[in-house]
Amino acid sequence: MLKGLSMSNTGMHSRYKAICAVATIIFALGLHPARANAQQGDAPTDPQIVGIVGIADQIDIDYAKLAMSKAKDKQVKDFAQQMITDHSSVQTAVNDLSAKLNVTPADSATSDSLKTQAQQMMQKLRGLKGKEFEEAYIDNEVAYHQAVIDAHQEGVNPERAER
Repeated sequence: MLKGLSMSNTGMHSRYKAICAVATIIFALGLHPARANAQQGDAPTDPQIVGIVGIADQIDIDYAKLAMSKAKDKQVKDFAQQMITDHSSVQTAVNDLSAKLNVTPADSATSDSLKTQAQQMMQKLRGLKGKEFEEAYIDNEVAYHQAVIDAHQEGVNPERAER
């Protein structure tokens, strides 16, 4: 199912984990309502950013937990477990940092939008079984992480997005 995916390589795992941590934060900063507000001079507050990152990680963890309970393919289950591990690690790091900085997560239009979209996707995924579920789960993960890349290119490196 996941051709070429090797979870045993610790170097790749460490690199992937670091990329996930950075990508999650970039994703949170690059999402449409926050980015649109920031362009108008109304950037999200630190508590809202922490809230967005927390919600984004929890959504991916929830998708992965569902995959762990529904998937039959070992590679899909291994991937889902990796998502739980990596995003839980990011959550811990963000929570530790926000506590150290005395920042309490806050809701925002972006975090509300993420929750709404996730509820819709979870409903769709819950209605699927077997290979159909596995493919939808993996496709959703690819799209979710592609959004991270796109948000980075558009929000952090806009000249690259224009290429």
